[in-house]
Amino acid sequence: MYRDSIAGLVLLKPLERYKESKPVKMYEYMAAGLPFICSDFPLWRELVNETGAGICVPWNNLKDIREAIDKLISDRKVAKEMGRRGRRYVEEKYSWNIESRALLYAYEDIL
Repeated sequence: MYRDSIAGLVLLKPLERYKESKPVKMYEYMAAGLPFICSDFPLWRELVNETGAGICVPWNNLKDIREAIDKLISDRKVAKEMGRRGRRYVEEKYSWNIESRALLYAYEDIL
């Protein structure tokens, strides 16, 4: 399904539990090389600014959501570059090679 997609959507209502979360779906989109459109929560905006892989919009503003989708559809080069940035971010920060080291250090601390 990702292969045939232009972008992923993570548009959640601004409930406290969502505003402070890091949705796995965003990271899945980045790992798949897809840009994403997400609710404009401060924590999520930080990730978008850090990665350059997404667009933040007010969760209930259909005009802004439509414009973000149109931007990615009309400028596939931008969409692909955003997808590449997200993929690179996930590979550099969350790859198994990196995460396995953290896991091994945790095991060493326990023993």
